[in-house]
Amino acid sequence: MVVAFGEAGFSPDALLATNFVYQKLHALARRPLHVEWAAEIAERSAESLYGRRAGLTSQSLENEIYALLEANRYPPHGSAFASLYLVPDGEKFIRLLSCERQMVFKGYALTTGVRCLVVSYEPPLAHHKTAASLAMHSYTAGYARRKSFDAALAESAAGVLTGLGEWPVFAIVGDKAFTPSLADGVPDSVERRLGIAACTEAGLIVCEHALTFSDTADYDELFALTPQGITSICQLVRDGRSSRALPHSMAKNVLAHMRTHV
Repeated sequence: MVVAFGEAGFSPDALLATNFVYQKLHALARRPLHVEWAAEIAERSAESLYGRRAGLTSQSLENEIYALLEANRYPPHGSAFASLYLVPDGEKFIRLLSCERQMVFKGYALTTGVRCLVVSYEPPLAHHKTAASLAMHSYTAGYARRKSFDAALAESAAGVLTGLGEWPVFAIVGDKAFTPSLADGVPDSVERRLGIAACTEAGLIVCEHALTFSDTADYDELFALTPQGITSICQLVRDGRSSRALPHSMAKNVLAHMRTHV
């Protein structure tokens, strides 16, 4: 069942007091990008956590997001975010869709000069995007901003840099791109898959390897893949210690290959 907020007894506040799995998508010209991956990952999380599938298909999700953005008069040629929530309801799932902010650009973009505070935290069930992980990422991002940083970089109990909040991170060293493995506690995601593909197409050798704050001195670059594009991290601060300044030249190359996947 697909509902809008306010229907079937649901409101935005209800999401603060219930369980769900979710996906965030970049919609270009009202069409969600990589919708097949998003639907697959959401269905797998639903089955793994709740023991049943949600009956979600990529075609139905694409059609529903298009209709939602059209109904809310989003520009027919621009970019926007859309969110999918699968909320368990007895033996079925309620499927909630929301349209998020519009973007001033079209397609994927590069954000540079991002200063990150390294914060130690691990969402429960870290291999899935859940209500708990969304709340933890949102709270920690706000905490970093209150400390005058742009974003928070999550660090696991094992000392692994797992993501820019919910978004996967990649470190460039020479001709290699390193990213944590799923075993390090990062979720499978559209952005992780897209980052691996774009880095490979950019001529980089992609390796799954734990990223740590102590290794940042060896990184040529560090960036995250988000629905918006690439966020290049220029500096990390952890316990009052700062990394050296990091450039973003390879990120531009990777972004060029991301843009071929639209």
